[in-house]
Amino acid sequence: MIIIRLMLIFIFIAMLFLNSCGTFGGENLINGSFEDNSPGGYLPDGWYHNQPSRYKKYYKMAADNSISRTGGKSVFISISKEHPPEKIIYNWIRRFEDFKEGDKLELCVWVKTVSIINSPFVEIECRDNEKLLGKASTSDNYSVFGTVDWQRIETIFFVPKGTEKIIIRAGLTSYNNHGSTVWFDDIQINKIN
Repeated sequence: MIIIRLMLIFIFIAMLFLNSCGTFGGENLINGSFEDNSPGGYLPDGWYHNQPSRYKKYYKMAADNSISRTGGKSVFISISKEHPPEKIIYNWIRRFEDFKEGDKLELCVWVKTVSIINSPFVEIECRDNEKLLGKASTSDNYSVFGTVDWQRIETIFFVPKGTEKIIIRAGLTSYNNHGSTVWFDDIQINKIN
């Protein structure tokens, strides 16, 4: 009986591990659960967002203390129903520095959506000081439409030779997304052996 219980516990733990992102520690390195505040407390530590001032009254981007997958916070992008027809891409952005050339990495994130027509995405941009060397996006393999509770999306990428910095962008386009909202939580970058 004890052996059966131990086996069931082991299977349960294994299923939890397989259903979550890896264990490289990428969430802690990038504050991907958005729990830590920056000095001043306005934004999650290490993260910033583009702020197109011309459209300021048509979108909202902030940390959310009332909706999260884990912990007590997430970040969201909400686009007003009155947003002008111009296509604007709203992004949460941060730099990732714990990598080596040639690393095989997995980016995974959990998203929750309301009234989405054009899917939200999370992208990785590998850059040197002058140009883009490589890019990977969750939109290559996943699309999330409509109103969906927390869903895991991911992409796998290799760090190209010459990469000096990696930029993470979690975004949503205004195109066809008037009245839409997306929340991002538990963003991780994990090394794959």
